[in-house]
Amino acid sequence: MSRRSNSTIRRILGIAGFAAVLVASGMSTANATPTPQYPLDGRLGTLWSSQPEPSRDKRDPDPALPYIDVPADYVYNPTLEPVARHDYCTSSFDQFGSANFAGPCARHDMCYDVVDARRAEGWREAGYGPCNAAFYQELLVNCRNAYSDIQSNAFSLCHRAASVYAYMTEATHWGQN
Repeated sequence: MSRRSNSTIRRILGIAGFAAVLVASGMSTANATPTPQYPLDGRLGTLWSSQPEPSRDKRDPDPALPYIDVPADYVYNPTLEPVARHDYCTSSFDQFGSANFAGPCARHDMCYDVVDARRAEGWREAGYGPCNAAFYQELLVNCRNAYSDIQSNAFSLCHRAASVYAYMTEATHWGQN
């Protein structure tokens, strides 16, 4: 087995392990927004909350830095078909500490809608790959907005969370990219 294959296998196992931790810790709810049916797990604290942390996170994005917000024409409705769309980040976190991921998630949902519409029109080459690549970059933009010191541990954690989330999203749609 080549070094590249070993590296790929290690990466996949690492991502799968991280996903297992999220699932085992209660992150596998069907809704990103807390409801009576799907409340937030108090053991997770505010770092993984879909609600902003009052002391730190109720701040406006830094206007001097790029920021990806929820598009004005985005329709939040988790009951729309297909499942796992138009609910911001589905069963994952909408926010990581001070970094708001709702905007990138909303734009990702809308991008998938465009791809699905093109496929319905007969475009065989339409795939989710460009949506996933843009999604990852937009998550990083919001990490940079929340944690402008890219040398900080907080930025590093946000960057890693964005990486894992983007990998897991792409893996969910494997073969459709």
